[in-house]
Amino acid sequence: MSQKILYLASASSSRAMLLDEICMPYKLLKQTADESSCDWGLPIQKLVTSIAHLKMDHVILPEPGQDGQVIFVVTADTVSQDYEGNNFGKPVDLQDAYRMVRILRNGSLVGTGFCVAKFCVKNGAWVKIDYRQGYAQARCKFDVPEAFLETYFKQHPVSLRAAGGMAVEQFGLQFFKEINGSFTAIVGLPLYELRAALTELGFYDEFL
Repeated sequence: MSQKILYLASASSSRAMLLDEICMPYKLLKQTADESSCDWGLPIQKLVTSIAHLKMDHVILPEPGQDGQVIFVVTADTVSQDYEGNNFGKPVDLQDAYRMVRILRNGSLVGTGFCVAKFCVKNGAWVKIDYRQGYAQARCKFDVPEAFLETYFKQHPVSLRAAGGMAVEQFGLQFFKEINGSFTAIVGLPLYELRAALTELGFYDEFL
């Protein structure tokens, strides 16, 4: 539908994969946020949306063009939570990934928050003129049996960069037992909510 470019400020291959799946043209941007500076004791929705906003504040935007140029930028964050309410981000190393997957295999809540911002060039500089935030979650069981753990991490290295070590796409699909909620939120970017936010910001205006 739209030939506009969405700027994805994320190093997540899973988020890029989701945009590829819906044929969304995008370009990657870098961001320099320190996620550890956020309060990881917050409820999961507040935590991931606060991290998404922090990332937006630290996006390295492209060089501005002429005044009036508009771009749309999205940032996101995903967190897994066990039944006791403990939050899990990305593993720090392989040992930590083993620990997380073992804890979460009996069931978890996975939430992804995002921020979409509309920037416009004014007087030669980018100005954020509007934004939307969104959130989606799912309760799921991602059960990697002990006998498969080594193979899972070797065959699916993206798991070391996934919240709770749970990368449910591609090789990980075979360990994805059940879900109640948004599948794309588990992967890392809730597409239904993202489309709605982009619509409100006018991303699709000339095509609808």
